[in-house]
Amino acid sequence: RTGGHDLIVLYGVGDHGGGPTIEMLQRAEDLRRVPTFPAMRYSHPDSAVTALRTSLGDSAFPAWKDELYLEYHRGTYTTQARQKWSLARSEAMLRTAEALATFDTASYPRQRLEGLWRRTLFNQFHDILPGSSIQQVYLDANAQYDTVRAGLDTLTSRSFAGLRARMDTRPPRGGQVPVVVFNPLTWTRSAFVRTARAEGDTVLFAARNVPALGAQVFWIPRAGSPPVASPLLPPTVGANWIGNIALRVEVDTTTGTITRIYDKLNRREVLAPGARGNVLEVFGDLPRTWDAWDIGYTGERSEVTQTSGVTRYADEVEARLSFTRRWGASSVTQTLVLGRESPFLEVRNEADWHETHKLLKVGFTLGLRADSATYAIPYGTIGRSG
Repeated sequence: RTGGHDLIVLYGVGDHGGGPTIEMLQRAEDLRRVPTFPAMRYSHPDSAVTALRTSLGDSAFPAWKDELYLEYHRGTYTTQARQKWSLARSEAMLRTAEALATFDTASYPRQRLEGLWRRTLFNQFHDILPGSSIQQVYLDANAQYDTVRAGLDTLTSRSFAGLRARMDTRPPRGGQVPVVVFNPLTWTRSAFVRTARAEGDTVLFAARNVPALGAQVFWIPRAGSPPVASPLLPPTVGANWIGNIALRVEVDTTTGTITRIYDKLNRREVLAPGARGNVLEVFGDLPRTWDAWDIGYTGERSEVTQTSGVTRYADEVEARLSFTRRWGASSVTQTLVLGRESPFLEVRNEADWHETHKLLKVGFTLGLRADSATYAIPYGTIGRSG
């Protein structure tokens, strides 16, 4: 019906990476002897696709320029969260180690990096990373990730020492100590850095405009020197609020919800009038089949409102407001963080989860209207309508 004369047929045991069985190969040979059956030939995927495109032309194929929604396996983005964190951390460290190794005068550690990459990629297997394996698998995977990060720490330290030794660290004037900062990202970056001094104390300084995939030398005063005045006020914390130059965040410390986020730079309220943010909700989650990677809402819904252990802290780098929220046999320790110049609020969560068939979500009711929003997806972002 398509007008073409070629058809690609995939065969084999699809799950667990299996190939064709003896029975499948025998059946293919039997079908070859049927005069009215289409002619069959084994082909490489590239050759098969080329034949199909030649037969039909690209215009015969519809183009889908959007994401593919699958009603199954939606829970794989959150199940076994430590695996997701370990993978992301290992990949970031590998990228940094590779970048630094290219600056090192020593020979490029190709074999060691390849071995660490193989351990990392092995744990992307379709049942390990999605969180649908048994417990023993994750004990092994966690141990492998620990090995990867330890090996990368060694490689990174060695390469960075070589880079630092080749930087011009001659002091422009007395009473200062050189600090080398490396930026492994592909864009210019600025950040506050805290480092130890030879005298045993620590000092905070602003590393401004460190070039992409490059290093820069900064000069910090020795202990006892007068501190350099900063034009920006440090972040602050109060009984039920934290703030910096960009935001003021107010919290109901009895429930853990955020009652106000005021954007100082744009002079506007972020939350809708009378609405709240950081609302923790527990939903009933009873999938029909696969508990580990499917989601099945039951209609059960309740809010986490029991909060205790409020602590407050602020220094030159960030302000923090922490508390623990409890529901059933579980608890979530949350830390609201505002960096010195950060235009956004960071909420760090550490969950001690002991519930079954329950799904935990967080909600913010924002005071804005938009036709679409940009969301992170694997390897990029995508716009989704409201």
